[in-house]
Amino acid sequence: NPNCNKIEKTSTYSIKVVDLNSNYIQAVVPEIRVQAGEYEHKINVPSGNYVVVCYLNGNINSKKVSVK
Repeated sequence: NPNCNKIEKTSTYSIKVVDLNSNYIQAVVPEIRVQAGEYEHKINVPSGNYVVVCYLNGNINSKKVSVK
């Protein structure tokens, strides 16, 4: 699984937020090309449960988060 905070090499990636029913909520990072490095992104959504989905060079990593 890719780690979307630390990018090892120049990569194409995006980060999206969906709800637990897979409904699209927000694109935190549109599909962009980035250099190697560490990245941090803030997500501004209402209280609730979400899945943050990271696409890195065609690989997908997701993490469930609760916002209070």
